[in-house]
Amino acid sequence: MATFIPAPNSAKVEVRFTQEGQEIENVFHVHKAVPFSSGALVEAGLIIVQWWNAHIKSMCPPTVSLNTVVATALDSETAPSIVYTTGLPLAGTASVGGMPLNSTVAVRWTTALRGRSFTGRTYHVGLAGDQVIGSFLTTEAGADILAGYAALLAQIQAVPWDMAVVSYRTARAPRTTAVSTPITAVSLNLTLDSQRRRLPGRGR
Repeated sequence: MATFIPAPNSAKVEVRFTQEGQEIENVFHVHKAVPFSSGALVEAGLIIVQWWNAHIKSMCPPTVSLNTVVATALDSETAPSIVYTTGLPLAGTASVGGMPLNSTVAVRWTTALRGRSFTGRTYHVGLAGDQVIGSFLTTEAGADILAGYAALLAQIQAVPWDMAVVSYRTARAPRTTAVSTPITAVSLNLTLDSQRRRLPGRGR
């Protein structure tokens, strides 16, 4: 069993979807001045659901459904954890069918520091067929998706918390305490990427 590495004042937010019956998950991290209580974790779940409903759902095909948000404080192995399902499930509302489940684009999160320990990626769930030409996202779709993730960053910062990149290793060795670095900007690569684990039968 892996040794637990604490990330003080930080929380992991697991955003769980299904697409064509396949279970898919994205993970975000948030950080604030004091440890996350159960109430603050519930607030994190609410923020994610409201964000996806307002900014992302309309870009995703109806085969994509946001089902559950699990938020866990990372201060210790016994820190609070909650499962948020209020208002869920929420299905995508785009009128165009989806791309193959492995098709995605990489959303890049950057901090004020350089290096692999201080940058992060989110692989977008649920590309629609009209968002893609050949091997690239259309310019319009890219702008819409980037604006959606920028809205999440802004909503977290308005609480005020930080979205964060959490690093558990340095020079390939485990840290004693994880390092949480605030995210300062988000960008998007228009070249299509692939997440093979999202194909039917290969994921969770």
